[in-house]
Amino acid sequence: KTDVNVSLSGSMASCLYWSMEKQEWTSEGCQAGNESTPQGIACVCNHLTSFGGDFLVPPNPIDFDVVILAFSDIAESRNYSVIATVGTVLMVYLFVVVLARRADRKDRKKVRASLSQAKDDHASYEVTIATDIWINSGTTADVALIVCGENATSDVIVIRHADFPNRILFARGNNDRFIIHVPTPLGKLLRVKIWHDNEGNSPAWLLRSVTVHATNSEDRYVFPCNRWLAVDKDDGMLDCTLTPHYGLSALKTSFAEKSANDFADDHLWVSVVARSPCNFFSRVQRATCCLSLFTSAMIANAMFYNI
Repeated sequence: KTDVNVSLSGSMASCLYWSMEKQEWTSEGCQAGNESTPQGIACVCNHLTSFGGDFLVPPNPIDFDVVILAFSDIAESRNYSVIATVGTVLMVYLFVVVLARRADRKDRKKVRASLSQAKDDHASYEVTIATDIWINSGTTADVALIVCGENATSDVIVIRHADFPNRILFARGNNDRFIIHVPTPLGKLLRVKIWHDNEGNSPAWLLRSVTVHATNSEDRYVFPCNRWLAVDKDDGMLDCTLTPHYGLSALKTSFAEKSANDFADDHLWVSVVARSPCNFFSRVQRATCCLSLFTSAMIANAMFYNI
């Protein structure tokens, strides 16, 4: 018995013509003849019109045994550029993974801090302070705020970094939540005044919004900010007074925030750097997905090379 290696290749051809009625290419009344070859199409039609051809050529098969053999004997194959490309990609990936791992560890310290302002009082509110997602948006300063309602006003609420040694407050992308207690219900909320003491290595703060939720009801108030509290940015002020948005203004604010968050969290490449700390899809996982996508694109390009 003799082993015979046989190579098979296939292609799919179709005869098309432009239909003036349907305004599209169609194969009605036409078919590819037996004389068709990969270099040309013989059309058999039952009407006279202008014709065109369409070929579907399968991609180049990749024999991984040959690839491994070529890598094992690089001196003979001389594929130095391939080795350099693959090595560079892997080195960049490992470098990014190291940085992403460090960032993931820091992000774990940024997720959710809680604070109880007082004890044994009659009304409580959950306050969420959202820092913007862009780089250097966080602050190292201590923050204070006052919540004003129709019926009452809260005391000055001071949030110090030193009170949470195991957490990183007001960092980029943070949603810091804490509970405040007041002697009487505040009623309908009118405004929130918030400021910081401009201390630390990076006191400039890009505050996105403050959300106040009455824990004993469904009332939730969103106070958009979207501005810097810094002496060297915007108007140079360290404090601002926020009012709740309703209707169209609230819709515009929500749309802008969602667009920014989706871009930072859902764009695979950008999210490796700009990912929100509250997202469970880690930076290392995103970097690995980027590597998989990049190498898959390289293989696809090799399969369709010169086709």
